[in-house]
Amino acid sequence: MHYAAIRQPTDPEAFITDLKRRMTEALDRLSGALADGSAGGVKVTNRHGEPWIKVPKLERLDESTGLQALKDEVIRRWGVLDLLDVLKNADFLTSFTDEFASVAAYERIDRAVLQRRLLLAPFALGTNMGIRDIVATAEHGETPSMREIARSVGLSSTGSVAYQLDQMAQLGAIDHGPGRGPGRSIALRG
Repeated sequence: MHYAAIRQPTDPEAFITDLKRRMTEALDRLSGALADGSAGGVKVTNRHGEPWIKVPKLERLDESTGLQALKDEVIRRWGVLDLLDVLKNADFLTSFTDEFASVAAYERIDRAVLQRRLLLAPFALGTNMGIRDIVATAEHGETPSMREIARSVGLSSTGSVAYQLDQMAQLGAIDHGPGRGPGRSIALRG
């Protein structure tokens, strides 16, 4: 870990002591705000006989001034991007899913399965599809995208990948499903 980069002490006792102090101060501020009504509408109530934190619905905010320009630039450069492709590419470049660890004493899940789940969870939430529906469809992650194939073999264009796949299919090396979308299946001929 690069503790200096995240401005944290290397001594675990100092880290834990500081963390406890900051958490206690934050909880004291929250308690004070709840008591004097300055917590922005947050209240502690009871629900089914159990303590319940009630948070008011937030009003929709106006779009940031530069957000539309950013959206337009992304579309101009890359077109419409699939969120899952963005997450997979980010993980391909940074391996950020390697930083996630199980809270259990040891992991029983294969690392590749865990990586897939870690990528599908924000995809499911970000697309409003929901985790259950993503699991039920079982569509994502089986066949690499054209971009992934291009990157892994050093081609600069997804059109080049499509051409090479078509050539391989004509030679009888692979079978691939119709179309060019993410649902296209590719299988090696034995």
